[in-house]
Amino acid sequence: MAEYLIQDTTLDAIADAINAKTGGSSAMTPAEMATNIAAIPTGGGSTNKEYDLLQYVQGGIMTGTYRNDEVTSLRSYRFQQEQHLTRLEFPNLTSMFFGIQICSGCIALESFFAPKLIDLGAREFENCRAMTSFDLRGRTTGSIGGWCFLGCSTLTTLVLRQSNNPISIGQDAFMNTPFDTGKSGGTIYIPKALYDHLGDGTSLDYKAATNWSRYDGYGTITWAAIEGSIYETQYADGTPILTT
Repeated sequence: MAEYLIQDTTLDAIADAINAKTGGSSAMTPAEMATNIAAIPTGGGSTNKEYDLLQYVQGGIMTGTYRNDEVTSLRSYRFQQEQHLTRLEFPNLTSMFFGIQICSGCIALESFFAPKLIDLGAREFENCRAMTSFDLRGRTTGSIGGWCFLGCSTLTTLVLRQSNNPISIGQDAFMNTPFDTGKSGGTIYIPKALYDHLGDGTSLDYKAATNWSRYDGYGTITWAAIEGSIYETQYADGTPILTT
C-alpha cells in the first residue's frame, strides 16, 4: 500500500470534520480516523440529530414551521437571525447546551414549542419581534437568563408552570417588551399556589422576587393563575397538554 506524507494541519482538519459528522470532540490518531470514518453511516448520514439540525439550518432552507421530535438539546446560535421561521417545535427538548442566542433575531418567529424545557439562557429570543406568547415548563428549578426576551416588542403572554417558588430571572430579561417600564403591559400566568401568595411578602411572592420587582413595580404585569384559565389544559401556543 502506498504511503503519503500528510501535514499535521491536514490531519487536524480531517479530525475536526469527523468530529463534526459524528458529534464528537476527541483528538484521534490516523488509525482512529480510519475507524471513525468507517463507522459513519452509508451515505454520510449522522446519528447526531443536533448535527443534522445544524446542517439543515446552514442549508438556508428554514421557513414556516420546523419540527424535530428527536432533538433533546440545542447549542448556541442554532437559529440566530433566521428570517422566515414562524414556529419551532421540539417536543423532547430538555436543554439549551451553552444556550445563548439560539433564536435571537428570528424576526418572524411567533411561537416556540418545547414542553419539556426547564431553563432559558441569555439572550435566547432577543429581538424576536413577532413572538406574542411563551410557555415555560419550569417544574421546580426553572430560570430565565438575562436579556432573554430583550426587544420582543409583541410579547404579551407568558406562562410559567413552576410549582414551588418564583422562577428565577436574569438581568433585564424583559427589557423593551410590553412588560417593561412604562410599556403597555401583558399577562403572566402562574400556578394558583403562587398566585394566591402575591403581595403577602412570603417566599412565594413574585412581586418581591429578585429582578421581577422591576417589572411589577410599575404595574405593567397582570398576574393570573393558570388554574381556571385556558392554560390549565393547553400551552400558550394552543397545543393541548397531554395528561397521560
